[in-house]
Amino acid sequence: MTVVEVFSDGRSGEFHHRDWPLDSEPCVWWFQPARPALVLGSTQKVELVDTDACARREIEIVQRRSGGGVVLLQPGNTVWIDVLLPAHHPQWRVDIGESALWIGKVCATALGEIGCGPLWVHSGAMERTEWSSLVCFAGRGAGEVFDSHGSKVVGISQRRTRHWARFQCVVSLTWDPETLVSVLRPPRPTIEEIVSAGSSLIVDAERAGSEIVSALVSTLDTAERDETALS
Repeated sequence: MTVVEVFSDGRSGEFHHRDWPLDSEPCVWWFQPARPALVLGSTQKVELVDTDACARREIEIVQRRSGGGVVLLQPGNTVWIDVLLPAHHPQWRVDIGESALWIGKVCATALGEIGCGPLWVHSGAMERTEWSSLVCFAGRGAGEVFDSHGSKVVGISQRRTRHWARFQCVVSLTWDPETLVSVLRPPRPTIEEIVSAGSSLIVDAERAGSEIVSALVSTLDTAERDETALS
């Protein structure tokens, strides 16, 4: 059965660098950092960041182990949920491009049921823009969720080993391009260039997170029960 854990009032750096689980059960981790954080993808350099601007705004600078562009985490403005999937689980997909599709569909359905729709899930190849290598929400990856205007609602990055996949999911409740641009060094986008990259949803973080966590757990546990019944 799926293990659910909620981590509150900690630092994003500690959350990102949690070890893989010791047992083999799928996990859903809901993180609620106490302060904002600018999270760099695994291949990005800290030189991209205006560290003085982050210090003035009390924004933590973090390097995650999954790929993609920078993400600005802000309490109340974003929801951060990780899904950790063991390779033996029926939801595991060998194809990396397909592996996050089910997560996106679950998130889209859960958010739609609380009035955040209409939403759709990108199922094709990665779509890049001028700034997508720098800013996560400026591109489109398989499994990511978008609103009717094409703004990203859920961004997903992943890290895989032979035994585990860790999907890191961030929901944009209030998109804040002004702050994001202000803590990046040139070359960087203008506010106008990324103003519609992320979504703003009329729902509070607690409700959105609770609905998504419940839907993910239901999907994971149902898949395990169905596989057991067929074996």
